[in-house]
Amino acid sequence: ETIRALAAALDVEMATWVAPPRTRGGPKGAVLHALFPRGTVRPDQVNSYRFEMDPMFEDEGAIVFRVASKELYRRPVDERWPEEIHMEVEMPAAVWEALERGETVTWGFDPADESQNEITASFRPADGDLDAKIAEVEMRLADQDPLVRRQIMAQVYLNAGLAHEAYATALSVAKESPTPTAHAVMKAALEAMGLEGSPLWTDLLVSAER
Repeated sequence: ETIRALAAALDVEMATWVAPPRTRGGPKGAVLHALFPRGTVRPDQVNSYRFEMDPMFEDEGAIVFRVASKELYRRPVDERWPEEIHMEVEMPAAVWEALERGETVTWGFDPADESQNEITASFRPADGDLDAKIAEVEMRLADQDPLVRRQIMAQVYLNAGLAHEAYATALSVAKESPTPTAHAVMKAALEAMGLEGSPLWTDLLVSAER
């Protein structure tokens, strides 16, 4: 493959698509999924947070961001908000500032019913030297087809531990060209973020089977 040959020349090892085994069912009951961000991120790439709710989710509570025990931001979830099942919301300034300070942020759904468990994910800023390494590869790919460039960069992000950025980039490729190479990066990124069984995992399997 042209992409694999080019990636090899750049010393970028590409993931290979292996279909995961099918499992029956999923989480029982109505669930809220705290999707992104997760894991290691570059602060300038974190502009929003995303969660998804099952249609029957009716629990009261709030979306909360914390650093250790310090609360940075709270937004109530009630019958008026959100109306959409898929929500992508602008990242609160206080959270972005915490990332800039190098802090690890935990976020998710804090239920009003104290007998229920919180639904959380965490993310942390990447080492500063990653930007220079990524920029070097981007420069070497500057003359390549944009789709090829994004596919290889998705793998570069994954290999650098930036699973969130890798998934988003590979997804953008898959929407234009749903290839096994794009699906392989998406699968590895979701596994790295612990999102097997999430709605995104289901969407990936459906796309890969088309």
